[in-house]
Amino acid sequence: NTEGGIFKLKDETRILIHKGLSTEEKVDKLLSLFSTLNTEGIHLPPVIRKRLESSRLLSDNEAEAEQAAVSPCADPKETLNLDSSS
Repeated sequence: NTEGGIFKLKDETRILIHKGLSTEEKVDKLLSLFSTLNTEGIHLPPVIRKRLESSRLLSDNEAEAEQAAVSPCADPKETLNLDSSS
């Protein structure tokens, strides 16, 4: 089971959203999917463009947090600034 996704079919980009989701969940999923696309050449109402930008920032922050969680620190003292010589 999946909430939905984006895929190509015969050179056309398609979006599939699970019909069992609530309206709010569908909107969130669409925002998440559209935030991965280049929408610069597409006319979008300002409120939609603002929500897409917010979704992009959230996705970027989540990706950075995930990367930080799995990336080992080279020197924990340096990262946490625990070096007593400073």
